[in-house]
Amino acid sequence: TRVAALKWIDYAGYGEGYMAVEAILYSGMMGFDISSNSWHYYEMESMRDAIEVADILFVVAAANSATDLDLYPDYPASFDLDNILVVAATDHDDNLVYVPGWWGSNWGLTTVDVAAPGLDIYSSVPNNGYANMSGTSMACPHVAGIASLVLSRNSNLHWSELKDIIMISSDPQPDLEGKCVTGARVNAYEALMEAGAPWLI
Repeated sequence: TRVAALKWIDYAGYGEGYMAVEAILYSGMMGFDISSNSWHYYEMESMRDAIEVADILFVVAAANSATDLDLYPDYPASFDLDNILVVAATDHDDNLVYVPGWWGSNWGLTTVDVAAPGLDIYSSVPNNGYANMSGTSMACPHVAGIASLVLSRNSNLHWSELKDIIMISSDPQPDLEGKCVTGARVNAYEALMEAGAPWLI
């Protein structure tokens, strides 16, 4: 797997929408297979069009306002596009993350597709450090990583097949029922099995 970082947000977390559009279009132009997106912005038709034109698996964090995205859209997660895979965050017990008075993972029966670990994830931080981080921004890369792992074992998969494999192979969880399309948390091993990874057959 090869990884490219496309930076359009500054150190303070701000960026212009047209910069995001340019980054998305660039990913498609360069033939990327997967894009991991832990950010949100205002609704922009040009952004929606760019994601569609890029024609890649666009994995995106559901965001952290403890909101039903079916009722209160958040973008790019709420764009109605087949190549978007929206990810909620779960805790150590496979429950949707909710921290009273602080934050909670968004959900949505028709908007959010799957969930992934998003609480106390050991991650890299600026200045060559590491720390425990939480949020759907931590959950999203788990899913992009699984997609990359599956694709590394079966490079002929189209993004639509890759998305289906991740969703089908996820593990149903009681707390996620009715809160996302699959009602399930992703499972890397089962995704590889579903894809028929050569070294597992």
